[in-house]
Amino acid sequence: MKQIAVLLIALVTLGLIIGCIERLWPAVRQKVFREQWRVDVCYWFFNPIFTKTVTTICVGVVIFSVVALTGIDADVLRTQGFGPVAAQPLWLIVFEMLVFGDFLGYWIHRMFHHVDDLWDIHCVHHSSEKLDWLSAVRVHPLNDIFSKTLRVLPFAMMGFPLTALAFYLPVLILLAIFLHANVPWSFGPLRYIIASPNFHRWHHTSAAEGQSKNFAGLFPIFDWLFGTLYLPQKPPVEFGISEVMPATFFRQLAYPFKPQRLGNAVTEVDTRSDQATGNA
Repeated sequence: MKQIAVLLIALVTLGLIIGCIERLWPAVRQKVFREQWRVDVCYWFFNPIFTKTVTTICVGVVIFSVVALTGIDADVLRTQGFGPVAAQPLWLIVFEMLVFGDFLGYWIHRMFHHVDDLWDIHCVHHSSEKLDWLSAVRVHPLNDIFSKTLRVLPFAMMGFPLTALAFYLPVLILLAIFLHANVPWSFGPLRYIIASPNFHRWHHTSAAEGQSKNFAGLFPIFDWLFGTLYLPQKPPVEFGISEVMPATFFRQLAYPFKPQRLGNAVTEVDTRSDQATGNA
């Protein structure tokens, strides 16, 4: 009950603060209670309670695996780290975690967009047609579990103290909420250094010009380096996906396992067979 109360207070507080900012400086004019806001509220409570528990178990498996491979004491790995990384000053460890974590996040995010089975999971997040701060939490549990576990493994293998992740991950969550906000801010000349709402909202656009762009979560330089940066001054106005996403919370959870995928695959095979026969 305490956790639910904290989530409720956070929901109301952020709704009042960021909601007021969105009303004063909107990128796109939309209703306060836009379509499917109830679905996103379900995600707000479901992921911190259920998904966080499963993610913690998966991270525990990662830590156990690293301990077994390296022989490092689990408490040392968790609190101090090991090797050259652990010998660095704390400020440098934090900086490296931010940069290396965003590098990992860039490629993990890009993988979710370009691997079909992973896209079936990730497209739930992109299904919001009215983007605002609350839509940031529309993340399928498997998306959250895979992406966070895949980040922890390299950190653990390199010797970073894992307790630092307890501060690093909440920062990412708050940043994600801010980046989805319905504001046109681009941070002027800093837009190439720090991710902005305008930067990330272009990642969510359904317009062809913004497709497969802006994968970084914090540093746009990774998109610049790998050819996926798209950062016009104007804000995007169209969002969503080409797939038909169910409108209810539980059906969205089931979407990656949708039975019609098998039917579609069979249809595609039959279509190719008919085309081959016709060409023959």
